[in-house]
Amino acid sequence: MAKKADDLKGRAPGGGDYIPSGNLPKAIPAGKVLVHNFPAKNPAQRLGPDGHRAWWENAPPAKELIACSCGWCPGLGKHYTRRLAGVPPVGNA
Repeated sequence: MAKKADDLKGRAPGGGDYIPSGNLPKAIPAGKVLVHNFPAKNPAQRLGPDGHRAWWENAPPAKELIACSCGWCPGLGKHYTRRLAGVPPVGNA
C-alpha cells in the first residue's frame, strides 16, 4: 500500500515540511516558500505520494532553489523547485 505524503517519515528536501496529499495549499505561510519536486502537468495537479509532492521551506529561498514557472497553483504567486545536478530545468524560468 502506498504511503500518503502526510504519512512520510522524515523531512522533505531542504528540511521542509511536506504538504499533506490531496489538497492544494490556499496560501503560503509567513516566513515560508513553496517548493515542489518537478513541474506540474497542469495548474490544478493534486499532491500525492507517488508523484507530485510539495513542501514548505524557510524563507528566503535556499541557493539550491530556482523560481518555477510551470503554472501550478497560479493563485499563490511565486514558488520554487530544487535545482538537480544534470537535470535541465524544464518549465522553469
